[in-house]
Amino acid sequence: MYWTYDLLNEKQYQLDISRIERFMFVKNDIFNLPISTSKASIEPVISILDPLTNLNRDINSTVELSIIDKCKMRLDIVYKCQDPLFWSLFIAKHGKKEYERIGKHNGNVEMREKKAMSDNFQILGATKLNSLLKIKLTKCKCLEMASEIMTLPKIRWSHLYIICAYYECNIYLVDIDKKVYMTYLRENSENYDTFVIYRNKDKGQPYWIDTCEQIMKLTDIPNQYLWIISYDKPLKAAANYKVSELQTMIELVGLSCESKLKKQDLYVKLALHCAEPLQ
Repeated sequence: MYWTYDLLNEKQYQLDISRIERFMFVKNDIFNLPISTSKASIEPVISILDPLTNLNRDINSTVELSIIDKCKMRLDIVYKCQDPLFWSLFIAKHGKKEYERIGKHNGNVEMREKKAMSDNFQILGATKLNSLLKIKLTKCKCLEMASEIMTLPKIRWSHLYIICAYYECNIYLVDIDKKVYMTYLRENSENYDTFVIYRNKDKGQPYWIDTCEQIMKLTDIPNQYLWIISYDKPLKAAANYKVSELQTMIELVGLSCESKLKKQDLYVKLALHCAEPLQ
């Protein structure tokens, strides 16, 4: 047998099998193996490829992944561009393949899409929009927003309602750094798709797109992030909150809460953390 040549240092076609028993692993050998009494277990290690550095990072499987790690591993991103928020929502609606088909030279497509959104917003009008969206708009405000989406280099947070109306969707914007989130919803929102945009202010990708609750369920977001009205006016008037509520909200966003602070001081501290200058 040819496979025994190296074992016995001789070439022959017929062989007494007993001559190679010392090379075999048989049933009796199993019972002679030492039995380990140690209860220690070896925990598996997960290797994560960081898309920003292309370096592998080994982490223990028992360690909870951060939101940013989960976003890097599971969610879509857009190329570096002038208006990443717009293109993130374009991918959410039309898919990554359509975005890649268009390519990086996409200025004409962007203007056509924004014009269609603007026209749709003006045609619907304030009365109809107020019945479709969970926001109250005046006629002048509708015209202003429809004009801005066409003339500004990138969309503002307030313009997300224009996208809700055109794409017939709900939008959650989750700010990972501030630990707050905003919602742009339609009436009867449960009947429409919901797109979650995770915002990251660190170097690298500013937005990740989640269209099917890959990072967390919508019902879990309020447990980990504080809902705010908008970046320019994050909170209701101070009279709407109790001191204990403000303290809980401050702790939720990760700020230290001194027990001696008065209600107004707590309110200002929280508002300054949540607010952000106009884009």
